Amino acid sequence: MVRAIHRTQKWVAAASAADIATTIASYFPDVPPARLIAAIARYKALHIWGATPVLPRAGYDRLQASLVSGSFVNPGTPFGVAVDNTRPRP
Repeated sequence: MVRAIHRTQKWVAAASAADIATTIASYFPDVPPARLIAAIARYKALHIWGATPVLPRAGYDRLQASLVSGSFVNPGTPFGVAVDNTRPRP
């Protein structure tokens, strides 16, 4: 699973916003292509998508705070329990 995520992350980093939009457009049938391309370009420019499957502590803490404040989780799972950043075995 981690290898598949990493392969996709590398593809997203290398692909153009238009290529990504074409690939995912069927999941967003009500979004005009130009808007989808612009949103993806913004995400890429802001480096929203990670380049590796490693989840840094700061990123997890931000995500957890967001989920707790939105009442999606309460209180949330500690980083050490939820995240395993060790290198996957072949």
